[in-house]
Amino acid sequence: MADNYVETSLSEPYVPAMEERVARLELDMRDVKSVLSRLEPMIIRIDATLSSTLPHLATRAEVSQEISGLRVEMNQKLSEMNEKLSGTNLKLSGLPTKTYMWGVLCALIAAYGAGLAALAVLK
Repeated sequence: MADNYVETSLSEPYVPAMEERVARLELDMRDVKSVLSRLEPMIIRIDATLSSTLPHLATRAEVSQEISGLRVEMNQKLSEMNEKLSGTNLKLSGLPTKTYMWGVLCALIAAYGAGLAALAVLK
């Protein structure tokens, strides 16, 4: 569409249809202004909500920093647990085994049997 100016040079006549176009634009601008006036309070509420909520939320960098801190702490706890378990293994290695305990039980039963046999011979 060619540009038509409200007032043109002397060689071209004045275009009265331009006033109709400007009138339509003014009506459209009234609609735009009314929509914007309704949107402005909503935008202010959204901004207030985001401003009050977002400062309390962690950023990606803060989350990754917290995760790395937790990993370090978990590794320390795991190393402490490994040290305690190795100490427990040392304590358990000094205790008698099942085979030894079975041997002691057999020796006790044999001694009891021998004692009963000795009592039977004496009577």
